[in-house]
Amino acid sequence: MKKKYLQLATLNLILGICAICLYLPYTLEAFDMPGFEWFSFVSKVLKHNYYNVLVYFGVFLLLWIIVLTILSLLSRPNVAKFTFKICTIISLVIPLIYVLALKNDKALEFWIKTLAPNIKMISLVLMCVSWGSFVLALIFNYTRKNHANLHHIVQALVACVLLTLIVLVNGWCGWSFNDITKIEGVLIGLFAIYLPISSVILFVCRNKRD
Repeated sequence: MKKKYLQLATLNLILGICAICLYLPYTLEAFDMPGFEWFSFVSKVLKHNYYNVLVYFGVFLLLWIIVLTILSLLSRPNVAKFTFKICTIISLVIPLIYVLALKNDKALEFWIKTLAPNIKMISLVLMCVSWGSFVLALIFNYTRKNHANLHHIVQALVACVLLTLIVLVNGWCGWSFNDITKIEGVLIGLFAIYLPISSVILFVCRNKRD
């Protein structure tokens, strides 16, 4: 178990460094922090492929978390861990399809024909289910004998926040904001913040049983 957590911590750290280089400049710029030169440097390095790299790397990160979470269900986790993991998977469905639709014609067609007409209702339902399952998992975590570790809790929380930010940015739930730039900045830079933190958490939890 120690080896598995160390390997995952290392991979998350590498992915986190990549996410910092690609996404954090947007967040810094959204909050009027010194990051424009960094943004320009990354843009010059990747040139016309910058947007494609941002999108496909985002798809990879979402799939990475979803697949690992699904595979981890095979280890027969306790009720708290199982609920946190289900919360993570449910929360990342819309973000994955959303990012895929940015560059994939089939995903975009599926989005327009299937999701778009009912996106407000779907968003509300998934948000309620995601946050509801997160709260339920917290209850299980503190009332049952076997607990989830901090990694499962933080991952599920970040997944819920990601879904909520996408809903807020697109106004799918009817909420409006005068300045949406900062919310977009947090949304784009979320994985750049989460992945390095998760690698530290995984290192700390390396002696915990899954």
